[in-house]
Amino acid sequence: MLKQIQNFCLDTLFPIECISCSEEGKFLCDHCFEDLELNRKQDCPKCHKETKLGNFCKECKNTSRLNGVIVSASYENDLLQKTIHTLKYKYIEELAKPLGNILISGLRMTLFKDKIDNDYIILPIPLHKKKFRERGFNQAELLGLEVAKYFKLACLNNVIIRIKNTKSQMSLNPIYRRKNIKGAFVCNKPEFIKDKKIILVDDVCTTSSTLEECAKAIYDYGPREIWGLVLARGK
Repeated sequence: MLKQIQNFCLDTLFPIECISCSEEGKFLCDHCFEDLELNRKQDCPKCHKETKLGNFCKECKNTSRLNGVIVSASYENDLLQKTIHTLKYKYIEELAKPLGNILISGLRMTLFKDKIDNDYIILPIPLHKKKFRERGFNQAELLGLEVAKYFKLACLNNVIIRIKNTKSQMSLNPIYRRKNIKGAFVCNKPEFIKDKKIILVDDVCTTSSTLEECAKAIYDYGPREIWGLVLARGK
């Protein structure tokens, strides 16, 4: 009851408005959500040759422990950038739902186009505990929960843990991103990995170094597949 009263007071004093058009009622209205164009094609995460599922092409597949990276939308879209930034840095957790819907669409057009495979589990890319305390939530976990809820899959937030408090990958020159993230993750619960198909969920990838390091942390524990799922590929 106290929470409801608090929310009522906040909504009265500071009404929720769309971050794009300022229409009241939602942080991202339905009309503006339609402006977040989905990727209709996927490509190899390394050489960017077009591939069916965002999988690595024949020439590149032996360079990664990932099967591929599904990129659901374009980071060239200014509204998508703003929505992701508002979720992460202005702490508007409600934006996880529309962004989660973009990831859901990405899966529906690729891995789950023909049928939902219940052998998959969702593993959000973890934050370091210090950054989690600062932000109060892990945006990748919020996104992963939306995906898991829709497809009725497990979303496990403690199978991989982050042991290094690294700098933001987006802030670094591409040359230093792999070095920055190297050894940042360990598998905390390997019993959940064996014979499973893994979907690693994050908001944005750049060089895919973060996804690669997470895949490396779980690879030796026997997963059948490891996929990345992100909203967009940054620069």
